[in-house]
Amino acid sequence: MQIGLFSLRFLLPLFLIGCSDPEQAKLNDKPTAVHTELGSKNQGLNIVAKLDNELISMTEIDAKIQLKLFDLEWHKYQLRKAALDATLTTKIELRLSDTDVSAPSDIEILLTPPSAPRVHLPQTDKAIKGSPDAEIKLSLFCSYQSSHCARLQPELRELEARYGQLVNLVFYDLPQTFHRYGQAAANANLCAMESDSQWAYQAALYSNINQLNRERYLIIANQLGLDKSSFTHCIDLNQYQDKLDADRELAQRLGLGNVPVLFVNGLYTKGANTADGYGYYINQELIRLGLPIPSSLPLGLISTSINQPKQDSNAHLKDLNTQAVTEYKHGDTIAKQVTLATIEPERVLLNNNGQMEFLLLKQTQNQRVASTDSMRSPSTENKSNHPHRGADSSAQAERFKQLPTTAKMQLSKHWLSQHLQNKEKLAQHFHATEHQIEGVHLLKLTEIDRSEFYKTLGLQSGDVVLQANNQWVHEGANPLWDALAQEEITLLVMRKGLPMRFDYKTKP
Repeated sequence: MQIGLFSLRFLLPLFLIGCSDPEQAKLNDKPTAVHTELGSKNQGLNIVAKLDNELISMTEIDAKIQLKLFDLEWHKYQLRKAALDATLTTKIELRLSDTDVSAPSDIEILLTPPSAPRVHLPQTDKAIKGSPDAEIKLSLFCSYQSSHCARLQPELRELEARYGQLVNLVFYDLPQTFHRYGQAAANANLCAMESDSQWAYQAALYSNINQLNRERYLIIANQLGLDKSSFTHCIDLNQYQDKLDADRELAQRLGLGNVPVLFVNGLYTKGANTADGYGYYINQELIRLGLPIPSSLPLGLISTSINQPKQDSNAHLKDLNTQAVTEYKHGDTIAKQVTLATIEPERVLLNNNGQMEFLLLKQTQNQRVASTDSMRSPSTENKSNHPHRGADSSAQAERFKQLPTTAKMQLSKHWLSQHLQNKEKLAQHFHATEHQIEGVHLLKLTEIDRSEFYKTLGLQSGDVVLQANNQWVHEGANPLWDALAQEEITLLVMRKGLPMRFDYKTKP
């Protein structure tokens, strides 16, 4: 007998209700031996349904929704972590308020993130950022119009600095349906790939996700020296729509929804995380592969010297707490249960109580912005002209040292020199603000939304330009123009109360 689809949809809920009805259970107070045996067997197999003689297991169902189930576990972890942070803060504050109880000397966090499911990603011919032979492969699904993806960029740069050649990145385009300009921006970035400028172009796009339009696509292409005719042809014809469709179809097969999603050697992580958050999974992968992980010790590698025999090689390490620099050789003890195991040209390996760890050359712990070491307040020769000064700038400068890079961009030196010929006109967009640093007024940009020059730099009306190449920008001196003549430029900007850092490199 055949049952129509409409009838089946109507009857199935009744069957389920009948199976769970407590009154029905009373009719079966004494189940037969057959029922008992079958129930035990189903429980052992974790059976959730039967279709005639076909059994459907929980494992089969979970396999189809494994990413969504992990999202639930991750949300539970985040709730527990927030509650744990609040609990620790309360307990520490109580201890500090009690004069008879000493402050805690050791805090160990035992709460760990849930185990991420591993997904098989198909082979791809996409461009790879980093070493193709890297042991850790990061696969990122993102959109250029996503604020979460934009905020993720400094964390990805931190991972590159922390792990070096151990990690690489492949980017998949997944514009959301409500991202009006996501598809066009993704196509423009793929057009830039034709000239091997994909990553520089991508960095420029993420520097200002509120300016995704044809004009800006062409401005960025001009900065990178791309052929205007072929690039314009590419973006106007949506030349890479097939690749965008392929990425979207892959995301649908994997069961992905919102962005960002980052796979670490196939391990699924969802949402914008911190470098430490992603680092947890990367470290677990390195340990699984029998490879060293980045050292968490407060040490920085200053220099290495490779000699033969290797026992004569040495390395200079800086204690980041005391700033003392010490020379070590193979086998030397650095701290309790920590020895120098290997010295390589670009890194050293440490044996930390049986766990192999590494330090990269010129990498220092908790110092993500090395070029701001020499940050200065307005020059001392100006101080005599301003006897009534505001708060000291050292606190602000110290905070800027920890500021991650918001955006990295390349600028055409020829384009810059052309615009700087009219710097007097460009300077008219700067106006003094009420904010002061050591008694001098800072400068704010106004009415620049139609300025190609400032739009290319990623700046907006209302931005307060704090520093240019470590020198304060204020009403007494504007070092921006001299900084833009350098090969490397760093701007520190305050936008809507939040500090931001822009790094530029000029090219001929």
